[in-house]
Amino acid sequence: MEALHLRADHNTIKTILSTINQLSKTGKKVEILDNLIYDKEKEMVLTGLIQQKEHNTFSHNEVWEQLLK
Repeated sequence: MEALHLRADHNTIKTILSTINQLSKTGKKVEILDNLIYDKEKEMVLTGLIQQKEHNTFSHNEVWEQLLK
């Protein structure tokens, strides 16, 4: 899936969101990431990369074992 980063005034954003809503109603796959979600996902990816570099990771089984306690 491709990404588009958009900056526009409020009325333009409303028009674009209306169009996106119509597309999604017809079955088109659309995902919207606002700044908050984008920044959080970016932070999570960077944290994961740092943890991996420092060998501070856990196996799938270790995570499930802790979750099931």
